[in-house]
Amino acid sequence: MKAITICILAFSIVSYSYADENTPSNYEKNKLPTANEPSFNVVLGVSLESILGFEYQKENHVIGLGLPGAVSYKWFKNPYGDSIYFGAYAGKFSNPENNEVRDGVFYKNYRTSFVGAGIGYRWQWPSGFNVTTSIALNSSKIEYSNPNSSKIKNKSVLGPLPGIIIGYKF
Repeated sequence: MKAITICILAFSIVSYSYADENTPSNYEKNKLPTANEPSFNVVLGVSLESILGFEYQKENHVIGLGLPGAVSYKWFKNPYGDSIYFGAYAGKFSNPENNEVRDGVFYKNYRTSFVGAGIGYRWQWPSGFNVTTSIALNSSKIEYSNPNSSKIKNKSVLGPLPGIIIGYKF
């Protein structure tokens, strides 16, 4: 048994020592833009950009647009690798076909506006894929209404908004 273990260990060491000769260099594998080159990032998840987002990055600064209806700004400490970031966002969303019952009253329309600021961390791989987590303090104003009724329900919410997204930077 010792002989088999030693053979496997020796084979692993020899294989690992020659593995770099036939693989592309880190520069060739890295698909990310380098310093002073702008980049784009497509994101999907729950975050400062909402559900689906598109970001434009130039050095440490990132401007994001999200669906439904959000805009964000982020500042990354290390723009080309794993990094902590700080950000702010704002947006609006409406759904004229919401058809929801709240407190026993039927409301057809739903509108919200929101603003917030947060902190997050992005793990960036050389392939372009990334994962981002965040926590933000979110303030929302929500309105439920019905065109056939004068009854309107307004609600304000202040609280934390955790987020996690996956993205691809190019």
